[in-house]
Amino acid sequence: MNLADIDKNLSAGRFFDAIMQIQPLLNELNESHESEWESKKADSLPREQELLTRLVHSLLSLDMGMQAAPHVIRLSQLQELDGKPDVAVKTLQQGIDHDPGNAQLMLHAGLFQQRQRRFEDARRCYERVLTLEPGHKAALTNLGNVFRDLKMPVQAEKVYKNALMIDPGLVECRNNYGIFLQDQHRYAESCQQLEGVTKQSPEFAAGWLNLGTGLMQLQQYRRAELCFRKALQLDSDYSRARSNLGMCQLMQGRLAEGWKNYEARYQLDTQSSIKPPAFPVSQWQGEPLAGKKLLVWPEQGLGDQIMCAGWLKALKQSAGVSHLVLACANSLVSLFSRLEDVDTVVSIRDAMPLCDYWIGAMSVPFALNQLCSTDIAAQQTKIPPWLNADDCWLPDVLKKPRGSVQRPVRIGLCWKGSAAYQADALRSFALDVYDPLLDVEGVELLTLLPGTRTEFLSWAGASAIDIGHEVDAHSPAFEETAAIMKHLDLVITSDTSIAHLAASLGTTVCVLLNFAGEWRWVAHPAARLPQTNVLRQPVMGDWATVVRKITEKFRVKIGNK
Repeated sequence: MNLADIDKNLSAGRFFDAIMQIQPLLNELNESHESEWESKKADSLPREQELLTRLVHSLLSLDMGMQAAPHVIRLSQLQELDGKPDVAVKTLQQGIDHDPGNAQLMLHAGLFQQRQRRFEDARRCYERVLTLEPGHKAALTNLGNVFRDLKMPVQAEKVYKNALMIDPGLVECRNNYGIFLQDQHRYAESCQQLEGVTKQSPEFAAGWLNLGTGLMQLQQYRRAELCFRKALQLDSDYSRARSNLGMCQLMQGRLAEGWKNYEARYQLDTQSSIKPPAFPVSQWQGEPLAGKKLLVWPEQGLGDQIMCAGWLKALKQSAGVSHLVLACANSLVSLFSRLEDVDTVVSIRDAMPLCDYWIGAMSVPFALNQLCSTDIAAQQTKIPPWLNADDCWLPDVLKKPRGSVQRPVRIGLCWKGSAAYQADALRSFALDVYDPLLDVEGVELLTLLPGTRTEFLSWAGASAIDIGHEVDAHSPAFEETAAIMKHLDLVITSDTSIAHLAASLGTTVCVLLNFAGEWRWVAHPAARLPQTNVLRQPVMGDWATVVRKITEKFRVKIGNK
């Protein structure tokens, strides 16, 4: 039987005859491929889609919406898999129009809209399912996820709790609720839920991963490591678990193990910020580099790129590379142009020079550990400040000489990073957290944060140094900031690129971290420099105590009050 025979019956309106022709062909196709629809051989999918299209058309033409529903769902899945989301949503809508009371159809419409990130549409679908079948478990679970995506935490938590009240055994829902609580920075509650997940479903690797992630935020690194290892025991290819294990080990100062496992970040999904070069060049796997060009490719944020630059001199010398090319964010090109042992600095916006190999910037420590007889922790103690400031960008107000007797102590401040960063709420704080500094005599304060001059001058009053413009307004990015830092006695900052810049310059810096801490400041090439000081919150959200500790730690430097 071929499609032409079926199409003749369809054209003639003989839909029942067409159904009788199609059904055996579908049965035969399904028997030859017993796996789920996602994993079927590619050559069978077009054939199945063609048959289902005709079957759904026939059933709906006969007003057999209930009988058509499972075929509508399957056809829409195939169409979505085939890269035709607009066709898939029309198929689902046709099925719903013929059977508006079918909860399964509506549920799958919601799942489709959710995958397409059309969260409001998905919300309406799930709410319709719950109208048709109050207490529908899958609809409740997914509605909670949609509210989470819509940044509606009150509604999300209400739905999750409702679902778990109906059925405490909903492992997926409890897991999602645990992730939601992590989003809200309620880590103790999150771990309580996720411990329930691992007890209910000990073979669920994602539950162990998520529990480990929460435990890290509570500084329970050993327990977190056990969770990540359990996840890997269940699924040895679980790259997220291995990457998180690496970060957990780095946090504990076990740098050789940590950097090795952190290499798994390259296998993470496409939402990861690790994006290899999109041009033909081989990733360096330790091949000899004499006479070769090696491209160091940037990873993640500006602060990460500044941090990673600290390893490049050791890389050039240890690997024997003839020509080292550093790609970086456009805003760092000017600053990085003075790096020693880097032969070429190029913006990722520009055309890349031809290179023989590339390496991710955060893979450099792992490579050094492989190349050198001493481990990376020992190498850290030998890394000097690696960036230099250019005084041509120094504001005039800071060029005036200061007397050596009772001269004011100059402190640069930063208190927030980019709001686009997922965990910004954990690292940023209000300017008035620094209020205790206003009571210290003999101190001059200066903002290192672009776009905050007016707010800062109003807050600091007579203690403020006003450079007359926003910082870096008249220079390439970071250049004026770097020049200013070299003429300060102290920088106090939240965990942003400003912190990494100060550390890389060798400026005395105090980095304020949240309660969980940050593995970068354990593995940082400047971590063992005496000028680098890292202080954590004693309890989550307590910045005031951290600022008080700074005042005590630097009492001689910033006054005696």
